[in-house]
Amino acid sequence: MRLAWLQPRTRPGNNLTSDGYSGSPIPPRHGWCRTMPVYRSGDLDGAQARLQAWRSRRPTAQQWNTLEAILGYDEFFARARQPPFAHWLEGLRSTPSLHDIDRAIRAAARHDCQALASWYPAPWDGALARLAGALELPFLAYLLRGAPAPGWMLEDAHLNAVVLADPRDRFSVATGLHSPLPVPADELLRIWTERWLAVLPQGSSTVRDGFARLAGAVLAAADTAAARDALPDRLTALFRHYAGTPVAMACEFAALVLDLRRLRSGLVRRTLAQRAATVAA
Repeated sequence: MRLAWLQPRTRPGNNLTSDGYSGSPIPPRHGWCRTMPVYRSGDLDGAQARLQAWRSRRPTAQQWNTLEAILGYDEFFARARQPPFAHWLEGLRSTPSLHDIDRAIRAAARHDCQALASWYPAPWDGALARLAGALELPFLAYLLRGAPAPGWMLEDAHLNAVVLADPRDRFSVATGLHSPLPVPADELLRIWTERWLAVLPQGSSTVRDGFARLAGAVLAAADTAAARDALPDRLTALFRHYAGTPVAMACEFAALVLDLRRLRSGLVRRTLAQRAATVAA
């Protein structure tokens, strides 16, 4: 089972508990969050309204095309530090290493996952916050294959905990989910998906069906190029079909991961090109 769709190509916050989310407020990372209407905590209609507002501010196809038409790293980075991309690169210095880029992208995804999950009533907030555990699967797969942990993993506050854990506990430490059996690296995404679905709160048949369909789309995207190319449209269709349910938030988080994968790819490719040009000179 390939994990490339999860990994942007090549913390958890302190408010996360063993249940995935403590319920404490998430500080706004995006300036536009403060302009959203205020709804009662635990209101599914309010959560959906916030989610729609969030979705409307995602980069458009035209904005992606404008950004990706920039070939030079300095110009690309300067444009990416402007809306609608800027909030994903907060704290990233102008000349980052590849590992700095990875850490910034993963931190943005974890923060956004917690923010989206916090709009939902308990126990859905904790269950949805656990989606951030999927971000660690490519690194967990690397360790499960017996490879030694490189220094940059030990320097990463979150991955350090996974590296230092007993190998039998690494899945739980990385994802917040328990697996009773050893987890093969090649089956990591499937097993994580099964474990995440198994601990979801009781919901209606519609909600259960929605999560099952979303899981099927993600697993298919990990296996075939055709399904991977079709995943953005599939996520949009599922988001619309299951609007007003927690399934919509999971669809939006999956779409967010794809956006961040795309942004990371652009940064890394231009960083490597800049380095190559410097060496050639």
